[in-house]
Amino acid sequence: MLIKNNSKLNKRMQQDAAVLLYGNAVAGIFVSLLTSTFLVFAFTYPQVDPLKKVWWWGMLTLLTLRFLDVLWWKIKLENTEFDGQKSITHFTIGANITAIMWAIYLVYCTTQHNDVQLTTTIIAIAAMAGGSATVLAGHKFTAMFYPCVLLAPGSIGLLLSQESSLQLLGILGLSFALVMFIISRKSANFTSHTLFLKNENSVLIHSMEEKVKHRTQKIYELSNLDPLTHLFNRTAFLEKLKFVTENSTTPFALLFIDLDGFKKINDSIGHKAGDVILRKTAERLNQFTQDKQLLCRWGGDEFLIVFANTDEATAIEKSKQLITLLSEPHSTENSVLSVGATIGIALYPHHATTEERLIQLADMAMYYQKKQMRSTVGVFSQQIEKLFA
Repeated sequence: MLIKNNSKLNKRMQQDAAVLLYGNAVAGIFVSLLTSTFLVFAFTYPQVDPLKKVWWWGMLTLLTLRFLDVLWWKIKLENTEFDGQKSITHFTIGANITAIMWAIYLVYCTTQHNDVQLTTTIIAIAAMAGGSATVLAGHKFTAMFYPCVLLAPGSIGLLLSQESSLQLLGILGLSFALVMFIISRKSANFTSHTLFLKNENSVLIHSMEEKVKHRTQKIYELSNLDPLTHLFNRTAFLEKLKFVTENSTTPFALLFIDLDGFKKINDSIGHKAGDVILRKTAERLNQFTQDKQLLCRWGGDEFLIVFANTDEATAIEKSKQLITLLSEPHSTENSVLSVGATIGIALYPHHATTEERLIQLADMAMYYQKKQMRSTVGVFSQQIEKLFA
């Protein structure tokens, strides 16, 4: 159970991390597009540096692909079971390549002799590095990698310059990269811990709900279902039948079914074979009726079933079909066994309007029919009642 919960916990954490990363993706893509366009074209327009123009087209292509990835992810988000790890991988590949592209641009700018453009570029990239600590906190490696790659290569390039002012900028850039590395690491750890606590509680609550549901189902089965056949027991069936008799506006038939030859099998072969017969009989009854709540094992080898909106002729026809079905041989481990079925019918509201009286009359009809001819069907009548008086 612990391994299962850990797997579920990791899956949910990955999904939440993907939601955090992609939630800020559009804004980050837009900032990168706006900044790259400004830096490339603002200082040298209309004679744009060809290498910068190539770099800008590369950045534009990358950002377009990332934007399409965001749109595709939002479609997948409609499915709550999306692959969080796969989504994170797609996002981080795009984000890290973007960082590398910015690093290339900054390094190239350090080789130019335009202090204003270089300073502006460093400020813009430093600002993006500062924002990445929060925006990328959903993935620890990317959160630390992004600001370092943005600033470190360009800062090292500035340190290698012969001008003291540029060297100072290089020192400041490396210092800021180190600070951002530490901040990003702490922010990512905090975010990871928060996601862990959130989903740990969610998994624990879900696990508790599953246990409660399982125990509730177990209690329900113990109190309402027959343990051998899993049909309604006597108590549950009486409650359901009482509701039907008190609210039904259409006639229905109650069938009292008694298996023929069951006692002989139970006594001669054993209770294990008898239990097989009872279970298979219950399966056949389940297949025959649509309303499982109007079917029960009354006790021993006796079953009750209700056919709604049924008159006498239809009830007799269905009973004959049921007898044929129940009389088909049962294959067990060691032999093939057969039982028959005798059925007594009581009709609502013609014969009775209460659940107890209907069952009593159907029982009378079944018992009388069993004496007359086994494996047949009989309908309650006043003459039968007089015989039992």
